[in-house]
Amino acid sequence: MPYCTVCRSSIDRKKWIGHLRSTLHKNIAAISVCDGVEMINSAFKSRIATYRITATSEFEQNSVDNFFDSIRAKIKDLFDKCLQLHTCIKVNIELFSLFLMFKNDCQEIKSFGTKNQILYLNYDFDSKYLNLVNEVKKKIEEFQERDSGWTFLSNSHLEININKYQPLRGASYINLPKFIKNKKACLNIENNDPYCFLWSVVAALFPAQKHPERVSSYPDFRKVFNIEGMSFPVGFSDITIFEKNNPTIAVVVYGLKDGKTISGPLYRSETLTGKTVIHLLYIENDKTSHYCLIKNLTRLVRSQITKHHQKLHICESCLLFFSTPEQANTHLCSGVATEIPKEGSFLQFKNYERKQNMPFVIYADLETMLVKYEGCENDPNIASTSTLQRHVPIAFAYQIVCTLDDSYDKFVSYRGVDCIARFIECLNRDVRKIHKVLKKTIVFVIIAISPGNIAVQHIPIVIYSLNNLCSFP
Repeated sequence: MPYCTVCRSSIDRKKWIGHLRSTLHKNIAAISVCDGVEMINSAFKSRIATYRITATSEFEQNSVDNFFDSIRAKIKDLFDKCLQLHTCIKVNIELFSLFLMFKNDCQEIKSFGTKNQILYLNYDFDSKYLNLVNEVKKKIEEFQERDSGWTFLSNSHLEININKYQPLRGASYINLPKFIKNKKACLNIENNDPYCFLWSVVAALFPAQKHPERVSSYPDFRKVFNIEGMSFPVGFSDITIFEKNNPTIAVVVYGLKDGKTISGPLYRSETLTGKTVIHLLYIENDKTSHYCLIKNLTRLVRSQITKHHQKLHICESCLLFFSTPEQANTHLCSGVATEIPKEGSFLQFKNYERKQNMPFVIYADLETMLVKYEGCENDPNIASTSTLQRHVPIAFAYQIVCTLDDSYDKFVSYRGVDCIARFIECLNRDVRKIHKVLKKTIVFVIIAISPGNIAVQHIPIVIYSLNNLCSFP
């Protein structure tokens, strides 16, 4: 049985995870870090740590917005101290709030967490904090709106998980895998220094006519770029600094997954419009890592997209691919167009008859099998499409559902090579039967009226005139 050294008690193995997340365990483990901030868990010499800020006043407890506004300065101070210690960190938060279920008068603590955010020394606190807060608020709104029955009562506390993060860094030369070399889509600079990132960017802006793999074929990057504030080898935080120092350049970095698949983007500039976009490939081995220039992104990734040989056009912003440049230039990129209605306009529903339930509904489904084509081979000298298989129907089934009388419900199924002909035959037969049923006239007759009660009976008869409605034989 596991033993908790913090609580000094033995815990059932099945309850161990729950015990570590319990308020009792956290209260015992809590260590005050600064005013209003406690460390409730740490590991690996505080490279992984969890902090807690409790909602103490009624002002903080009654509103999520009030709570986050009041602890804003505490969280910024905590982030800054951790960044001074670790240089780069991953952060996520989890809000614990009390909710009420009205139907059984039950109260429970619910938690709402966020995804990790990566923070560097030059991070923008306002934008990062706003993203975290909005993600928590969105999850709370979704939880209350999905018919859960829970209603927010008060805030309990906020937990901040902070982990030391070691970002990817490109250093000295690494030979490209053979399958990438054969595509001739990348330029790999043979540098013996930690500046492979800068040499690759220089190569993109100043293409060499001879020996493009040599650093001597390019101008000195120190005379071309502003690299103030950057550290080497270059990590993603340094790319952000590089883009701020050189605002006309935008960088997109891709990776290599399992040594055979281009993945990413691992890093993408926030703004690509109006800038010179440079695509880089990040590769690594057991000893070092390396950036190289992607000269032709389409050629590099086309084998992952399609086996056809026609030219593709990839949008640098959203990475969607198109068969023609017109489609690539005119598509709706990185978003959805929203058409705002005119002021004073309103929506109106007028097809009221479509709100009525259909008396009969038929649900049908077909099953097919794949059959290979046997034909001649394509001409290897021209581009062509090969049709390898075709779908052959082998079975069908349908269910007739009557919303007025269950006795008309019916299930039909059949399996065989002639299933399409049989499907049409059976469906035609049943539809004719349904048509005869729907031709029957049904008159609703009020047979009894009393205060607060009206009894109605429907009788299948020939329609009488309104004058004779109450005097049936």
